[in-house]
Amino acid sequence: SSSQNGPQWCVLKTGLYDDVYRAVDFMYEGNQITCGDKSEAVTGQLQFDISSQYDKQQEHLLFTPLFKADNARCFDLEVESSTGVAQYADRLFLSATTDGINYGREQMIEQNEPFVYDKRVLWKRVGRIRRLIGFKLRVITKSPVTLSGCQIRLE
Repeated sequence: SSSQNGPQWCVLKTGLYDDVYRAVDFMYEGNQITCGDKSEAVTGQLQFDISSQYDKQQEHLLFTPLFKADNARCFDLEVESSTGVAQYADRLFLSATTDGINYGREQMIEQNEPFVYDKRVLWKRVGRIRRLIGFKLRVITKSPVTLSGCQIRLE
């Protein structure tokens, strides 16, 4: 992915609980990227239209930077998303932090439904911000994850 504000990074993992990424030894072969597997004696192929690994759901974690908003009221948080591509209704979990280390209770938001193309990822009534606030977004799905453009509405 690209960023206008600096470099981006990601950590590849498998499953839901920070398991080690299963794929190993990537190679470009026959117009396809193939890889071996650390867990089973199989080979895999990268597919860019799904996010599952061997038809199992995967967890995606996204973190926003800390927003500086001294003594402000935060009305809502919205993340742009391309929805309607999931076979099953997906849910997104949001939590907030004021220090970048400890995150609060997760709020569940329905993020994706089959054939609902205008669904908004919106967390209403976030609350008062003393100084800083940052967010963690967690999605568990087999479908492609298309999130961008996080914005908050302050007064």
